[in-house]
Amino acid sequence: MHYRALIAAVAFSTLSCTEPKPDPNACQQGYAFGAYGCTEVTGSVLSTGNQPIANAYVSAGASTDPFDANHASTDATGKFTMRLQRRWMMNTASSDTSTAWVHAVTPAPPATATANDSVQVLLNYVPIGMRPTASVITIHLNVP
Repeated sequence: MHYRALIAAVAFSTLSCTEPKPDPNACQQGYAFGAYGCTEVTGSVLSTGNQPIANAYVSAGASTDPFDANHASTDATGKFTMRLQRRWMMNTASSDTSTAWVHAVTPAPPATATANDSVQVLLNYVPIGMRPTASVITIHLNVP
């Protein structure tokens, strides 16, 4: 009977000494000065006939946006995901949101673009350590 209690005590003490691991899907602390948190943009790049466009170059924002510029390429199904790291906060009541333009170009640079378009999206930032909820968009390109 004492062996069961000893085994239970050892098992419990082993579990209580385990350090929690950081969530790999949460916003991570970056090395940039003033890092606040992050947001995600995910979606599809499709032709005007709703066919997926693979290898399209997708980017967000301009140099004045409050996040580190980011880009992605679409996969074979026309899907992409971008995580934008917030680098500074505005002193306003709605500083956890901003708008940005998300651009899609095909083919990917350095080739000359044959089709491009963009959509404006509302970004919702979450603090470091939290999981962002992605803003989902679709961009249609008039490809030849």
